[in-house]
Amino acid sequence: MSEIEELTQRVEKIEARQSGEKEILKFGQAAEFLGFSKDYLYKLCYRKQIPFHQPTNKSIFFLKSELIKWITGGKKNKKPVRSTSQKKSGGKK
Repeated sequence: MSEIEELTQRVEKIEARQSGEKEILKFGQAAEFLGFSKDYLYKLCYRKQIPFHQPTNKSIFFLKSELIKWITGGKKNKKPVRSTSQKKSGGKK
């Protein structure tokens, strides 16, 4: 299978998933949606660094809208990146 055919199939799968999207995601679905391993997602939940719901103290659920807000609400690096010549001279010109 060529790379183009493989990409076309992947896009078709994504489009099919989006047409039947759910707002409430189970744990595995959320991991797949975010592109995280399940271990990493468990760690984020344990540390309470990601929004999740656990109504019965067993299963963990996520709201897709909350995950999207969490992803897009991350802090951006506000410090300017200094060039290597500025670092060597202590930032003085």
